[in-house]
Amino acid sequence: MIKAVVKRTGSVCEFSMTDHAEDRLVCAAASALGLTLANVLKIMEREGQLKNARFTVKSGDMRLTVEPKSEYEEEALHCFYVAAVGLSMLAGKYASDVRFEDRLA
Repeated sequence: MIKAVVKRTGSVCEFSMTDHAEDRLVCAAASALGLTLANVLKIMEREGQLKNARFTVKSGDMRLTVEPKSEYEEEALHCFYVAAVGLSMLAGKYASDVRFEDRLA
């Protein structure tokens, strides 16, 4: 079962996703959401929009932690919200394969 969490503490946003789903299509969908978020955050990092960034992307283990510069906080948070909506939809439709926790608020 995939376990995914998005959370926000002050200006720091975090995403973690671990394990795999038995249904390969569900696993691919969750991976696509996580990798898209990781790539958008890498672009933000390259463009100097993040104060701090840590990325771990391995099979069955993805962890993304960013602290955007104050003027880019809303943009970074929006990226996490988009991933959260997709994961929430997956968890709703495939509850036996995906457990999702949204702690962005």
